[in-house]
Amino acid sequence: MTFGVSRGLLERVRRRLSRIQRRERASEELRRMSLRTVMYRLFTISPLVLAGTIAAESRFHLDMFQMVACTSKQENEISAYIEPVRQAEKLLWLRSSPDKVRRVAAAWIEGAKTGHLKPLEPVSADDSIETSIKGEIASASRSVQAKLMALSKSEAQRQEYAQAIEDAMTALRVGEVIKYSDAVSLANTATTQRGIIRNLSDLTVQLDA
Repeated sequence: MTFGVSRGLLERVRRRLSRIQRRERASEELRRMSLRTVMYRLFTISPLVLAGTIAAESRFHLDMFQMVACTSKQENEISAYIEPVRQAEKLLWLRSSPDKVRRVAAAWIEGAKTGHLKPLEPVSADDSIETSIKGEIASASRSVQAKLMALSKSEAQRQEYAQAIEDAMTALRVGEVIKYSDAVSLANTATTQRGIIRNLSDLTVQLDA
């Protein structure tokens, strides 16, 4: 009798253990399925989340780097060169008389003398006389100087040394208008002026002869 009770108890324990093991296996399988489901859903929605994040970032991101704009004073200083540059450009496209070249040069020099044409100071660390609209102004200045030096050399060949010297001196003064805008304009103008001064030295020797 005692053996029968023990046997029955053992069977119940075995059945209970079996049920517990089945529950554990079912629970483990459920966890695995849940993990696969979560991973599948994660991989499914990740591109959408990424796209949404990028869209939100582009919409609300504050760009810390912003271009520095010219002040109204600097804009006015640049605008003052519109007509002198236009006149200088005409010298390139039209066959201009020596008097026309000298009148255009005189307008640059007089504009600087009266304070209408000023050196063009940089608005930021990477701004210079050779960039954007300032580059056009610098190019116009160089073209006027080149025209004057062409006249000077032509006059020197005709032994008109006094006029040749005067035109070379005018070229020097035109270069002075924007020379002190920044370090770049200072270096470029100084290089051009050294060439003009060498020509002037040769001309003064001829004038004294």
